[in-house]
Amino acid sequence: MASGSWEDYVYPGTQVLKNKPDIRDQAELQRFERRATAFRIQALQDHPVKGDFDLCQEQIEMSGFVANEMSAFPSAWESGEGRSP
Repeated sequence: MASGSWEDYVYPGTQVLKNKPDIRDQAELQRFERRATAFRIQALQDHPVKGDFDLCQEQIEMSGFVANEMSAFPSAWESGEGRSP
């Protein structure tokens, strides 16, 4: 397998992206993603991110927060690369 190919990002024999809860069924993963996303968006509405952000920084902060529970691969947000100083 070539390094950096799509096969590195999916479970063997499937087209399901590797994910933190280790869900290997696409329909089940989509249900989980919808619930987790709704929960995180509600959390942001209840407790907004504080700070003086430009639009780009705000989008990075929020998308990283919302998607944090799903991806098995570190995002720029998790690694700190996408966070504002």
